[in-house]
Amino acid sequence: MQPINDRIDSNVLIISVGDITSLNGSSPEEFRRKLQETLALHQNVKGVVLDLSNVDMITSTAVATLVLLRKSVLASSRRLVLGAVHPDVLNSLKILRLDKLFEMSGDVASGVEAIASA
Repeated sequence: MQPINDRIDSNVLIISVGDITSLNGSSPEEFRRKLQETLALHQNVKGVVLDLSNVDMITSTAVATLVLLRKSVLASSRRLVLGAVHPDVLNSLKILRLDKLFEMSGDVASGVEAIASA
């Protein structure tokens, strides 16, 4: 499975994490590079939804990647929404109090709608 897949819907970039090892894997630099390349290719979108539906656990390295992604997206005056966040991942983010830092939606479509309608 590809580490990430991307598509555009309603001028919103949807980045789907291919599987749990993509985000939590042993090569975070490669994953971060692919994320940055994808963001650079789609500079004119209104925002980004990161589809986490295939991720059911999160490591500290993955949290760092999410924080860096947020920084990159916000630096370009766009919004980032974490979509389809697994309950275990959400719990980890809450423990770290990152649920207050990240905008989240129950599913990808809701995240796209939140950005597109703003």
